[in-house]
Amino acid sequence: MIIRVCNEELVKEALRLGADEAHCEGDKLIVTWSRDEEPPCSLKCLVIQTMSEINRRTH
Repeated sequence: MIIRVCNEELVKEALRLGADEAHCEGDKLIVTWSRDEEPPCSLKCLVIQTMSEINRRTH
């Protein structure tokens, strides 16, 4: 597995992929997702590569 450090490019990519919010906390990409459907695999991979997780927000 590729381990990446969060940066502005990853934040922009997460937002492009549909994240409600995205930011860096240290080396980790923190993503908020509020839709009912699952996040796309490409977004999940970005988060996993920074050893983080997706925060689910309920309506």
